[in-house]
Amino acid sequence: MKLFVNRFIALVIDSLLIGIPVGIIEMAFSLIRWILSWLPFLHHFRFLFSTSFLFVIVYALYEAAMIYFAGGTVGKLIMKLEVEKERGAMTFGDCLIRGVMKAFSLQIWILGVFSAILAYSDQHSSLHDRMAGTSVWEKL
Repeated sequence: MKLFVNRFIALVIDSLLIGIPVGIIEMAFSLIRWILSWLPFLHHFRFLFSTSFLFVIVYALYEAAMIYFAGGTVGKLIMKLEVEKERGAMTFGDCLIRGVMKAFSLQIWILGVFSAILAYSDQHSSLHDRMAGTSVWEKL
């Protein structure tokens, strides 16, 4: 139970760390799209300021880079958690798969619920961990 709570706290820290800057960018893009919608000659350039997958892209890259280079995200490092590969050495591809799946789990609630149920199990592997062949443990 303690590991599950620590993982949740780490997730909140990471989500705030990424979500606040991305939210500010999305607000700026929304304002730009609104302004462009009122200017007939620039209306066709609104697509340049689409942010539908901005959080997914930024969070996935953040997760992959931090795990590959530092062994965990900022939240995991604060909560003294580490991500380990079940077999062999962890590659950047493994980290990227894990990051993309985790980002989608944060965006699609049914994946998030399923992932949380799996993370609560004894194997310490949520949906994104199982896809990448990793698990999260407390550092000793």
